[in-house]
Amino acid sequence: MDLVDVVLPQRLTQAYTYVVPESLSCLEPGQFVKVPFGTKEKIGLIWQRRSKETYKGDFTLKEVSACVDAPALPHQTLSFARWVSDYTVTPLGLVLKMIIPQLSFLDERTETYLWTWQKKNEKRLTPLRLKIKTSLEKGMIAQTLTQLANHLEVSTATLKALEKEGMIEKVPTRLEETPICAEEGILTFNGEQARAVHTLQESVRKEAFQVTLLDGVTGSGKTEVYQEAVFEALGLQKQVLILLPEIALTPQGLARFERRFGQKPLLWHSGVSEGAKAAIWQKVIRGTPCVVIGARSALFLPFSRLGLVVVDEEHEHAYKQEQGVMYHARDMAVVRAHLEKIPVILASATPSVESLVNVAQGKYQEIQLTQRYARATLPLITLVDRRKEPLQTGGKRWIGDALYQKLQEALEAGQQSLLFLNRRGYAPLTLCRRCGERLECPSCASFLVEHRTKGILMCHQCGHTKPTTTQCPSCGGEDCLVACGPGVERLKEEINRLLPLARVGVITSDQGSVKERAQQLRAMEKGEIDILIGTQMIAKGHHFPGLTFVGVVDGDLGLCGGDLRAGERTYQLLHQVAGRCGREERKGHVMIQTYAPDHPVMQALSSGNRADFMDAEIEARQHFQMPPFSRLVGLIFSGPDEGLTSQTASMVAAKLAHTPKLVILGPCPAPLSRVGGQYRWRLLIKAEKSHKLQRILEKILKEPHSSKVRIQIDVDPYSFL
Repeated sequence: MDLVDVVLPQRLTQAYTYVVPESLSCLEPGQFVKVPFGTKEKIGLIWQRRSKETYKGDFTLKEVSACVDAPALPHQTLSFARWVSDYTVTPLGLVLKMIIPQLSFLDERTETYLWTWQKKNEKRLTPLRLKIKTSLEKGMIAQTLTQLANHLEVSTATLKALEKEGMIEKVPTRLEETPICAEEGILTFNGEQARAVHTLQESVRKEAFQVTLLDGVTGSGKTEVYQEAVFEALGLQKQVLILLPEIALTPQGLARFERRFGQKPLLWHSGVSEGAKAAIWQKVIRGTPCVVIGARSALFLPFSRLGLVVVDEEHEHAYKQEQGVMYHARDMAVVRAHLEKIPVILASATPSVESLVNVAQGKYQEIQLTQRYARATLPLITLVDRRKEPLQTGGKRWIGDALYQKLQEALEAGQQSLLFLNRRGYAPLTLCRRCGERLECPSCASFLVEHRTKGILMCHQCGHTKPTTTQCPSCGGEDCLVACGPGVERLKEEINRLLPLARVGVITSDQGSVKERAQQLRAMEKGEIDILIGTQMIAKGHHFPGLTFVGVVDGDLGLCGGDLRAGERTYQLLHQVAGRCGREERKGHVMIQTYAPDHPVMQALSSGNRADFMDAEIEARQHFQMPPFSRLVGLIFSGPDEGLTSQTASMVAAKLAHTPKLVILGPCPAPLSRVGGQYRWRLLIKAEKSHKLQRILEKILKEPHSSKVRIQIDVDPYSFL
């Protein structure tokens, strides 16, 4: 009899070996099975099959209980899981958990329902029922009442009562298929675009690994160009994965795909119900030709006929997962395409240093789109030196004279403006004028941010909230607390004071529901908003025909700190924001308020000379041997006892110090030295690009250390907080 090694989808560092009974002699890697585990029976995945002679242990092995009636994971998915586990030094079980987030996904026979709100007896709705009504007005897909309750964060008893009263109703449904014979292209491409379409379609037809950087200015039609490659893959009966940053998964952006393919693509992100996810999971594992558009986690879907991967906004730092399995979705997408032997398209108006270096080294091919679509031209970008402007004139505090004048001109001309400030809430700091106390989170080394519209102070690290107060918690003084610095709420307050006739909207990730944000965006598209204020949520994926002016209130925000990518990141973000205006026939104008107009980022933005700026960034990285010219690994130590946490970090650093060819930086307290009651220390390992650090890191994790201290490994870190 043979043996099988079974991986369970949970945080376990090893596979478990079982005997294959004669009744299940056909078991193969990738199949799901039921196995005895302790006193329970669990579902796991067969990782490998081997002969009984290879077993060297002393334990009496148990038999596999049964085979689960579900499709096996494709072998490419298994290879991808192993690669991610090895590279990120993460237990294989955690990677498997990302591939099969819910074991209920395995049951194809589970019926999917569309749950909707029925308009009956709505006169007296409790706040809870009103919340449910708002969520179900357009319908929500779920397989069971329990699944629906989990998604709505309410009790099943509440939903059962509503179902009994006839307030909610379910009808069997299924996800729409993406049509294979979609409509013909709706754009007339210029020569540059047509050549790009031809090149990308050719790479799809070849069915071979190829990385293409689609580098096009904002408004150049990158999406429409790569959609033609998607259409080509569908014609070959293939599946397509399009990755987008979660904040770019907007109704407006998704509507562009719906128009091109005739039906809605399959969506996969944190806001999708478990029922809808189960149906998508079954579709992709069974090879149904389809287009999946999703956030980074969609990369782990078990596609069995994947023909193309697209990573839109490939430069976006949100592709880096900072918890659990710490991976970068762009880089893992390239790996997956390599294992699947298929093309991958990386699209951006501001490509990352990493991708540009790969182009220079001949690893990626590059397609450039240098012209905006139709007659649109790139906006004029000017800098306002805030050092030379009076801080307060005519009631203006955060908006300088020059910026105010441009807003007024746009308003009088009946044109729209966008104000960008990447800071949520009303004010980032609340200070006591009497004793100097700064209101901090009790669990984090972080200031509480005032959210005046909600009447709360919030920690943006752990989510702790408390009601706003007029009394200083330190000295007890009344009416001595003052808000310091602006957030988008405070900016709106100033705009309402300066331009009282303007119709003003605000969009941030914590401002209203998804539905309310979508309504704001539609109002902006229709010209019903004069001035839209927002954070990075409005920096990409939006097309506002009437928008001619963009004002950046604080262009220096992202330049602080010791992040090696601070300049690159700030340039990319501000360039994307600038790209929102002047996308139609009228010329756009962008004004950036800054205290550092001579900074290379500001000079690159105002001159439009991206090439020189990125060349300088690349040259600096190479000179100091920083990524992508070296390898960095971050070790994050966290625990409730500061002394024990620092001691563990020092012990690990001392052991690593004896390893040749490694540069050890630290340990030291993390910039965010306490989060959620846990003290944090950081250690950075620097090595040559070719140095394989994973075995060293595995050894570190196996070394005995206090169970009260958690060690996280972040290969290729993007955050140094």
